[in-house]
Amino acid sequence: MSSAADFAGLLNSHVAAWERLWRRAEIQVPAQSGRVLRFHLFHLLQTLSPHTADLDVGVPARGLRGEAYRGHVFWDELFVLPYLNLHFPEVSRALLNYRYRRLPRACRAAAAIGRSGAMYPWQSGSDGREETQEWHLDPHSGRWLPDHSRLQHHVGSAIAYNVWQYCEATGDTEFLHTRGAEMLLQIARFWADLAAFDPETERHHIRGVVGPDEYHDAYPGAALPGLADNTYTNVTAAWVLGRALDLLRRLPAWRRKELRDRIRLDDGDPPSGRRSPDGCGCRSTVA
Repeated sequence: MSSAADFAGLLNSHVAAWERLWRRAEIQVPAQSGRVLRFHLFHLLQTLSPHTADLDVGVPARGLRGEAYRGHVFWDELFVLPYLNLHFPEVSRALLNYRYRRLPRACRAAAAIGRSGAMYPWQSGSDGREETQEWHLDPHSGRWLPDHSRLQHHVGSAIAYNVWQYCEATGDTEFLHTRGAEMLLQIARFWADLAAFDPETERHHIRGVVGPDEYHDAYPGAALPGLADNTYTNVTAAWVLGRALDLLRRLPAWRRKELRDRIRLDDGDPPSGRRSPDGCGCRSTVA
């Protein structure tokens, strides 16, 4: 372009932009560990920085550095938000807004399988619909195998956790009481509905899910995929339900009523305040 600066001018502006980023991004860690950490931060800032805060972007699993995972968004913001919350909170809020804009789609996904609340996809690509493939090619055997990783519903718990941690780190009460509350409560409704009560054990059970270990996605000889009472899934689901009750009690009365009306939360919904014996709304058996 004729309006672009010459090479020296472009190089100077590029260096100046990175200097501004590093002033906020730097972590003082000595010796080799510091260089390694700085290298990883460089990759992070290539993908997420104040330059992306106004864009509708999530956290692709491989950043912007490779074609693996087709650029889809899984749950990787869970691993970078603890850093961004302290150094670039506006970027964290933007990433949470990415999830909020896809909340209606997550609610439709839950309704499509007969559940209430919000079921966020394991792989999000554009508008928030599930992008996970149903079959994948095993590079070792050369065979096509069914892919059950869409049953990794703990992505919803990760989003709820990110909302809570961002607000705890930044004191952003406005976000917690509005968009954050809406996401948190809808995710809690999904878990409350997915958990099935067993009167014999007086426990709720979560069945038909895949945990973070995606290589164990079914029982040998089982007719249907998924596991029962995956530890990670159960513990995080119980945490979400507990935080949902905490938040409802914390909200100002006018905001609580406004939110209940907006998402049609009634007294029959577990996250609305009905407590089970363990105090979190879901007595979750851990496998």
